[in-house]
Amino acid sequence: MSEQVSQKTPASLGPNAQMVLSFLIVMHLLGVLAAPMFMPPGSRLMSRLYTGSLFYTRTLSLDMTYRFFSPDPGPSKMMRYELTLADGETKTGYLAEANSQWPRCRYHRHFMLSEKMGGWHRDHTLYNAYLQDYANHLMKEHQAKHVKLYLIYHQQPNREAFVGGTALDDSTLYREEQVFPIPAEAEESA
Repeated sequence: MSEQVSQKTPASLGPNAQMVLSFLIVMHLLGVLAAPMFMPPGSRLMSRLYTGSLFYTRTLSLDMTYRFFSPDPGPSKMMRYELTLADGETKTGYLAEANSQWPRCRYHRHFMLSEKMGGWHRDHTLYNAYLQDYANHLMKEHQAKHVKLYLIYHQQPNREAFVGGTALDDSTLYREEQVFPIPAEAEESA
């Protein structure tokens, strides 16, 4: 008795679907490559490619870490908070505190959240939503009735300043900006 074995062929995409899929894969690869290739020194072509892929790369967070490793990473960003507790006491702290957050990956996560906030433009759709979430979390965690959030920008000294003796923690290298509540809102609620 002989049995017939039927062999099924795998389903294949039509030529139009293959072209669309190929195009999407190439566009994704260009988006992935655009962020690191844009870092200085970059060409005009890379600048245009990066600008054209901003929506895609930022939506998928494909461009967040490359600048950190570039020759000029720009200022680091930290988030400071001021809490007013229910009893009127004021408490201050930082979103990322290396000495008190353990395991180390917890500190790193909070540090990267601060970096992300400092990298977004104030008009970004999620910017205010993230700030509101941070404020809500801090108020819940500390049973606070009011919170203020500040972004601290720490610029690196340029080569000449560093060679000239400027310390890495020199106060002139820091700039602080209140980001929540937005200062105009804070004045209205006071």
